[in-house]
Amino acid sequence: MHAVLQPRLVPFSDILDSLAATGMTFERVPPVDWVERLRKGPQDPVANPAIKLLAFFESKYTSQPAPANAVPADAAAPPRRSLDCTRTLATSSSLRGAPVVGKELVARYVEVRPCPRSSSSV
Repeated sequence: MHAVLQPRLVPFSDILDSLAATGMTFERVPPVDWVERLRKGPQDPVANPAIKLLAFFESKYTSQPAPANAVPADAAAPPRRSLDCTRTLATSSSLRGAPVVGKELVARYVEVRPCPRSSSSV
């Protein structure tokens, strides 16, 4: 079995720095505050797609339970495992040459799929 994943992990703060470098403006808040804002924000998944993942974000970043109408997180989920992609890298030149998610790649993502440049929280 081969694990196909980005072999060079990038801290989320680096992704935020890269987004800011494209001209996007947003307020950086701790994850627990972001989840609270998500919880209090629009409940319409069309207007606020992240609301569909509220139970997941709460299980990851807070000790607060999700509202009764949220999709429950799997309480019996096994602990997260680190995936080893050594074998995959040995056989895949494409993955070995995959760029690190940094300022240039994020700028390309934003160029292809523009996001509103208004201030928001992350």
